[in-house]
Amino acid sequence: MIQVFLMRHLFLACLFLIFAVSASIASAQSGFGKFDRDAARGSTMGITRNIAHPSGTAVRAFSLPGGACRGDDCRNDRERAELIESRTANLEGHSYRYTFSVFFPADTPDVGPTNLIFWQVKPHGTGKPSITMELVGNDINFVLHDPSRLQGDRMNPLRPVVIRRVARGVRGRWQDFVLDVHWSKRNDGRIVLKREGREVLSHNGPNIDSKSSRQRVRYGLYRSFLSRYLQRNGGSKLPTQTAYFANITRAPL
Repeated sequence: MIQVFLMRHLFLACLFLIFAVSASIASAQSGFGKFDRDAARGSTMGITRNIAHPSGTAVRAFSLPGGACRGDDCRNDRERAELIESRTANLEGHSYRYTFSVFFPADTPDVGPTNLIFWQVKPHGTGKPSITMELVGNDINFVLHDPSRLQGDRMNPLRPVVIRRVARGVRGRWQDFVLDVHWSKRNDGRIVLKREGREVLSHNGPNIDSKSSRQRVRYGLYRSFLSRYLQRNGGSKLPTQTAYFANITRAPL
């Protein structure tokens, strides 16, 4: 009986060790720790087999129906289905390479002039993001927000430093991005964005607020200023939108 007991516990310990090593490898491959869910009831964000990425990596589907808001978002003209880094990282004075792939179905509704952000790096708190990636019509824009000024009123956002169209006609096919950033409050800041291996943006200079030093990556679907769409198109809520993500990674440079 003692031998059976010991063998059983040894077997369980080995299983635990294998699981722990596998988990650490997976974490090391992505370069991220845990992500937290930030979404209202009715939205979804799960691994899916409905669509595949050419690399064969896992694909996560996000769905955001109109009216899916909660708490401050409902009071501030916003709604979201996002995953957010649990801990702040992306340190000022450090350099990182980020990769992310996104797929918007061909029938994705256009919610302009409401903003649709699908990937961003943002300091902790209620201030503005440092950088965002946005779907505008059938194109993707890269936005660098003004690091020299702190955001005082989220309902009256400051004018960005850079707004650049980095991809056109994106619906219905995967868009693969590699972003190299040296986060800095000074002129040694550096941003280089590549799409499918081709450089589409390069910017030197400050790229993080003077009061910030640690940030979180957020990705999914985030819509702000819903009233702009409703005023133009009528109705009581926005249409449901879906997006697919793969290859979400970070590595130090």
